Amino acid sequence: LREEGRTTFFVLLERLSRQPLEDCLTTPEDKRRLANWQRSSDEGLFFLDAVDEAKLTTRRAFETALQSFVTGIGADGVKRVGLVVTSRISGWRNREDRALLRNLLDLPEEQGHQGDDTRDLEDVLDGSEKPAKVPPLRVATMNVLSIEQVGRLARHVVPDHADNFLVALDAHDAWSFARRPQDVERLAGYWQQTNTFGNLTDLLDFDIQSRLRETDEDRQQDSDRTDDQLRG
Repeated sequence: LREEGRTTFFVLLERLSRQPLEDCLTTPEDKRRLANWQRSSDEGLFFLDAVDEAKLTTRRAFETALQSFVTGIGADGVKRVGLVVTSRISGWRNREDRALLRNLLDLPEEQGHQGDDTRDLEDVLDGSEKPAKVPPLRVATMNVLSIEQVGRLARHVVPDHADNFLVALDAHDAWSFARRPQDVERLAGYWQQTNTFGNLTDLLDFDIQSRLRETDEDRQQDSDRTDDQLRG
């Protein structure tokens, strides 16, 4: 988007819940870009990631982060800002979080776009729709991977063994464990180590264990809970 001339920023909500917006930008170039945008009349597009990780710190972290964001861009910036806010579906409260965004960004009340209003994320980014047809707030959900997409990703993750991996998925009826990109990566790693998926109990045990494992080293070091405590 920057190559196309768009003014864009990437900000971690977890950090934004503890720091001012400017301090959340990681490079001097981004800080200069923000200062230039604040002095301009241009539209800015901010990617705020990720609601679920911010809420791991405190329940109100998302609200605190949004308040920090609004303070950082200023009253004038609110009028010309676009947001893409990401979250695992487990961390998103549709009614409460939508209300937070509407209130803090002073968006009009939604009419006819409530409930499971799923839209294509490309519509948010490409600007192809007429403004009158674009609701102020949209929730887009990621579809599960198709069999073809799982195959394409497998050929990237395990290029020398992708075909055998896909055959094993089919033989063990394990496609339901490969619904998201990270699922496929975890399953491919597991299959490479064991060369089998075992039975359903083995698959379920692996799936639970892998989802409980913290991928962020800082959070892993801060955690005082054992694997058995998490599973309990």
